[in-house]
Parts: sequence; structure tokens; C-alpha cells
Amino acid sequence: MEQVEQFVLSDKDFLPSRTIGLPEDIAKAIAFLADRNSSSYIIGHSLVIDGGSNLISTLMQMDFAKVLKLTQQQSQ
Repeated sequence: MEQVEQFVLSDKDFLPSRTIGLPEDIAKAIAFLADRNSSSYIIGHSLVIDGGSNLISTLMQMDFAKVLKLTQQQSQ
């Protein structure tokens, strides 16, 4: 368990939020969605609550795709 905690804590600097998510972060999103006055127009949506890690992984994939394309062009 200690290794998992160390990994998670070392990863926080790579997140746009620069913080590790807490159970309260998820609870706030659930409370928002459960409040039909606040979220009445939100229907059938997947809410990603990850501090921005999904954004970073997408950007890294895009960068890798660019590098791969440039490599392929240079080899031709």
C-alpha cells in the first residue's frame, strides 16, 4: 500500500490541478448531479473527475502521433 501512495503522490505534479483527488471531490460531483435544480439539463453524460489526467494523457498521445508521423516522413 505504501508503494501505491508514493506513486500517487509523485504523480500529482503532472496533473493540471497539481493535487491528488479526495473522496470529497467525487462527493461534490455526485451532490451536484443529484441536485436537480442545479443539474436539470444534464442528462446522459459521463463526468470525468480526475484532476485533468485524462487531458494530459490525450495530449501525450497527440504528441506521440506527431512524432510518429514525422519519423515516417523522414524515412521515406
